[in-house]
Amino acid sequence: MDIVWPYKGKTTYVVTRNPMGAKEDIHFITDNIVETISKLREEKRKDIWLMNGGEIISILLVHKQLTK
Repeated sequence: MDIVWPYKGKTTYVVTRNPMGAKEDIHFITDNIVETISKLREEKRKDIWLMNGGEIISILLVHKQLTK
């Protein structure tokens, strides 16, 4: 059964412990989370929407990567 991705057409980054190859607009972050997100913020100059990631949010708060 295929899963319908609800964010089709939007570039999406998924932080995961399980390495996976990129698929269409979905990119997987498996290491260097803080550095990768910091780089994305600088490159895109847009807000990043985080969801369902209490552990990730905690890590980013410690490294002062969240503004809102």
